[in-house]
Amino acid sequence: MVKVLIAEDEDIIRKMLVQTIDWLRMGCVVAAETASGSQGVELIRELQPELVITDISMPGMDGLEMIRRGQEFADFESIVLTSYSRFDYAKQAIGAGVAAYILKPIDEDILEQEVRKACRTLEKKQEYRRMKLEQNMDKLNAARREDLTAYQKACRDYYVRLAIQRIISRYPERISVKTIAEELGVSASYLSRRFKSETSETFGVILNRHRISKSIELLESSPLRLYEIAEAVGFTDYKHFCNVFKRYTDLTPSDYQRMRGDLFRKQPEGREENQEDKKWK
Repeated sequence: MVKVLIAEDEDIIRKMLVQTIDWLRMGCVVAAETASGSQGVELIRELQPELVITDISMPGMDGLEMIRRGQEFADFESIVLTSYSRFDYAKQAIGAGVAAYILKPIDEDILEQEVRKACRTLEKKQEYRRMKLEQNMDKLNAARREDLTAYQKACRDYYVRLAIQRIISRYPERISVKTIAEELGVSASYLSRRFKSETSETFGVILNRHRISKSIELLESSPLRLYEIAEAVGFTDYKHFCNVFKRYTDLTPSDYQRMRGDLFRKQPEGREENQEDKKWK
């Protein structure tokens, strides 16, 4: 089922959209509704909807701004509703990546047609994500197998071993080569040089790679939201987390989460696991 978020400040129109449209017939379910653009952003962040239907004109934050901000947290198709026929609104909607621009009063047949188009686009994206996931299995498995204990055992330098131990035990905290060097009573430049010499990597690279490894574990086993996972593994900025995750896996966290779900949904019921399946356990 395609999860739909509806944002419309006019109660009558919003209730009509939620209650009179046959969403199930189109393979959709309304996950949430709101009359507020700012609340819409939070719902996008929390629920990760695949389709957002919104009025442009809402008090406070308008629908286009809600879409732009929501795109920082989720990948979704969007349909804009408005009573304004001015071209500048349509142009802004196109700039925000909106799939359709529907004028009020809403024609239910046109809305259904556009929803079905959006669903077909989502199906194509789903297939693309599945193929991309399979293509990136090697990188993903390498990230998932990150084991700092092997680095630690191979290191001869006492301070480097201690620094790696601190990464293992304190990666969710705000740590850096400078803070660790201060704790160990050595200079940051000395620790950086020794770290690079012993591991062929910088402190920051190993820290981030370990955090991404831990984030993949949480993506596979935890009910936490993506931004909560970012915080849980030590990233205070969600965008930075997404950039680092993509650097090591060639995927964004939301892509990975959706792709993995797509892959499992394609497995026939009752099929026995093969070796490839077991890699994900």
